[in-house]
Amino acid sequence: MARSRLGTSQFRTFGEWARGWVPALLAAILVATTIIATSVLAQDLPDTTPPVVKVTPSGVVGGMSGDLDSVINSTPSPRTFVLAAGTYPINSTIILNAGDNLRGSQVETATRGPAIYPVNPTADIVNGASLTRLIHMQGGNSEISWIEASGAIATDSNGLAATGGTPNTGTGHAINGTNGDTRDEIHHVYLHDNGSNGVGSPRGRIYYSRFERNTLTDLCADI
Repeated sequence: MARSRLGTSQFRTFGEWARGWVPALLAAILVATTIIATSVLAQDLPDTTPPVVKVTPSGVVGGMSGDLDSVINSTPSPRTFVLAAGTYPINSTIILNAGDNLRGSQVETATRGPAIYPVNPTADIVNGASLTRLIHMQGGNSEISWIEASGAIATDSNGLAATGGTPNTGTGHAINGTNGDTRDEIHHVYLHDNGSNGVGSPRGRIYYSRFERNTLTDLCADI
């Protein structure tokens, strides 16, 4: 009995069919491989997001009690400290180590000319012990945002610096960034009535902020 042979038209039909499903199959394999690789990579990469510590004027929510400086300075870094509304008198300079963040709640912003700044931040850090600086950034890659800070004392060789005098380097700063780095960010802050500078020796970016009366002389504008 003679065997039947596939005609030319049949080969053409099979070829056209193969050209249709082979690319689709390859695409499906590529997608599946990508999904598997992404899943494995996500499992292997460590979570670098700093843990959040919620703080009120009386201490950590559900944790240790104490003022803000004692909470931050005794907590291992890196952490993101989120401040509830209230006034925070501090007795020691707050130290933000590498990767630490300090944030209040977002509030309404105002625009004046090209400037954008926060209106009345709800987390207010004030000098409670004649401190010459309120917040010190060291280590880099830190962020300070949505807070108000005031009252840093400027000193000179005679003690408390007088109006019109020259303060000692590093004194009278609401925030000092000497030991930070270019990854630091300070934004949406209201810094006022500090003896020398709102921010002294910043290393990173400062934006969307308001500065008032941070100097010993009315003729000197600071940042």
